[in-house]
Amino acid sequence: LEWGGDQHNDLCEVCDKAGDLLCCDSCSLVYHVPCVRPGIATVPDGDWVCAYCMLEQEKSTAEVSANVPTTRSTYRT
Repeated sequence: LEWGGDQHNDLCEVCDKAGDLLCCDSCSLVYHVPCVRPGIATVPDGDWVCAYCMLEQEKSTAEVSANVPTTRSTYRT
């Protein structure tokens, strides 16, 4: 948990209140643990990314995958 800072917002993204806030490691958004969606029971160990960043990461991965050419082996007899 971090309490506000220069790089993160000072208020929870969901309820717009201060307090003990969980900071996203990819953006400036912060949340109270009970406000996190999808819900989490405890503060995660290590890095944590919010649902917005997780969605962006998944979208970026899907775009990269869509641009990777597939090769098919052609067999001629």
